[in-house]
Amino acid sequence: QKSRRNDRPARVKFCPAPCGAAFTFPPACPIMVGKDPAGHPARAGEGKGENGMEKILKLLEENARMSVEDIAGITGDTPEAVARKLDEYAQNHVINGYHALVDWEKAGVPRVQAIIELRVSPRRESGFDEIAETIANFEEVDSVMLMSGGYDLALVLNGKSYQEIALFVVKRLSPLEGVVSTATHFVLRTYKKEGVLFGLEPLDEREFGL
Repeated sequence: QKSRRNDRPARVKFCPAPCGAAFTFPPACPIMVGKDPAGHPARAGEGKGENGMEKILKLLEENARMSVEDIAGITGDTPEAVARKLDEYAQNHVINGYHALVDWEKAGVPRVQAIIELRVSPRRESGFDEIAETIANFEEVDSVMLMSGGYDLALVLNGKSYQEIALFVVKRLSPLEGVVSTATHFVLRTYKKEGVLFGLEPLDEREFGL
């Protein structure tokens, strides 16, 4: 038994493009490919709950090496239009850089990462912004985030050893004006980062004295 949808006769429309050909709806006319039913070029991301900017940014977030030609093929834009948009996003700091997600353990490069919980006293005029900017300018600091809950700022630090990070906290971070307390948590292993799974080999507990 056919479904009710299949029993309905096909609707016939005339192509709004110059050819004026008759076609069933949705359009099968080659001239209408990539266009909306009115014959206008379909906008990137239209009908999918996201705009063109969001679609391009999601593609780059998943693969920053994707070429403008590949992006254009997915969004329906021209490569030139995509290139202009990427330049605009960079100028407006929507895109703040492109980087590789490296597993330093796999690379055999000594690398230690720590998450620091920081309690600070906000300034009268600038609040947390001034001290956060000061901390962000340290080369060892990878990320600075204002948090809700039991502490104020969360930092991600990178170093070559546990001692290097500990000395940074004691000698450069703690003495800063406005810093009330710090709590350091060393990262022992990364299983997933920025949406990417890292290789999951058995953890050698001897390495950490567990």
